[in-house]
Amino acid sequence: MCRHKLGYPPAAAPLTSIKSTGPPGRSSSKIPTVNRPVRQAAMEKSGKVDKTAAAALPAVSGTPKFMSADQATAAKNYVVAHWDAAIA
Repeated sequence: MCRHKLGYPPAAAPLTSIKSTGPPGRSSSKIPTVNRPVRQAAMEKSGKVDKTAAAALPAVSGTPKFMSADQATAAKNYVVAHWDAAIA
């Protein structure tokens, strides 16, 4: 199989640039959003963050919370058990 230089099949490549849409005729790209890099602290430390874009982000406070392994397993089990009904 022919592979893209990044390692995934060529057919999957367009999926990385497809924009989702909201209500019919309304592109979500026209709705203002805020995206904060997950590794922003590391990017700032290495000097690779866009300082202008970072300065425009709203302030964040608090400590991030992550699911425990047990919570992640319970969530996965719930989705598996209810998926068919949800998409019917």
